[in-house]
Amino acid sequence: CVETSKHMDPSQEDKKGRESKQSKQSIVLLIIYSILGFAVTIGLFYFTLYHGDRLPLPVPPNLMVSTKLGYAIKCLVLPAFFVFLAILGVSSARGKSKIAWNPLARGGDDEIKIEKNVLQNTLEQFLVFAFLLLALSVSAMSMHQLKFVPVACLLFFLGRVLFRLGYGIQTNPGHRVLGYSINFSLMLLLFMMNAYLVWKNGFLSGLEDSSPTLSGSFKG
Repeated sequence: CVETSKHMDPSQEDKKGRESKQSKQSIVLLIIYSILGFAVTIGLFYFTLYHGDRLPLPVPPNLMVSTKLGYAIKCLVLPAFFVFLAILGVSSARGKSKIAWNPLARGGDDEIKIEKNVLQNTLEQFLVFAFLLLALSVSAMSMHQLKFVPVACLLFFLGRVLFRLGYGIQTNPGHRVLGYSINFSLMLLLFMMNAYLVWKNGFLSGLEDSSPTLSGSFKG
């Protein structure tokens, strides 16, 4: 009996082996997707900074504060659309479930866990992103700098889509890291851009109405 207890059941050994292998794969995916997400964000930032004139993006006719804010709010419709899609996802999952259709039913939330997590994470990120984007639009001192606003919104939407698709891969939830890293690096970049503009031009920069300019970079 003692000898038997010392030896692990083969099925348990196989299970531990699979878990160890999956854990290593998750770490590798985490590193690869994190680097890729940061690279995509930085790459688009660099392209917009130095080749923004090649992007066929509409810009407002002037740099009035109200115009810049209105421009940013219009661009935020795309990220808000994904929030709406996430809400629809939760509603659809509840409607298809025999338990979760009743929000008070025990165990119902387990059947819509992915949809709820995606919605909650998206709402948290959207709130921070929207404030950072509005602040950047006000601080922008040139038409060129304003092009970061729609580019950031497109990146946010792309990151959320990849996050949702990765979450749906049940074999390894680490696939969602790509979308998450895009959104995280994007918000980090927006923080840095806002801080730089405040440091360079002053806290009240951008609050005064000015005539349009086509300065080619952040240096202008």
